[in-house]
Amino acid sequence: MTHTLARIAIAALLIGTHHAAEAAGAIAKGDGTRTGYAHSHANTAAASARALQECGPGCKVLVTFDTGCAALSMDKNSTAHGAARGANRAAAENYALGFCRKFGGTNCYIRTWTCTNR
Repeated sequence: MTHTLARIAIAALLIGTHHAAEAAGAIAKGDGTRTGYAHSHANTAAASARALQECGPGCKVLVTFDTGCAALSMDKNSTAHGAARGANRAAAENYALGFCRKFGGTNCYIRTWTCTNR
């Protein structure tokens, strides 16, 4: 019984380490509605590179995270947008919408989001 409990504890540690090691993400934005996102990468540099690749030429990374979530909000009637990270999807989306409104958006919506291990 003791050996079984030890094996379960080791397995739980290994699983936790795997997720923590591959938890970084990023969101990139280009002209218009072009976006790219990445999740479950080893670090924010790798996540940023993937988000930029997905978005295309001329894009910029707006937000990165090591754990949790990120979201990008855009305004339907202007170029206003906001990007933010949060502990969970709802928090990230709420912050992103707030930034979009702060920068002049009056009809903001969530364009994209991503979380650790999406």
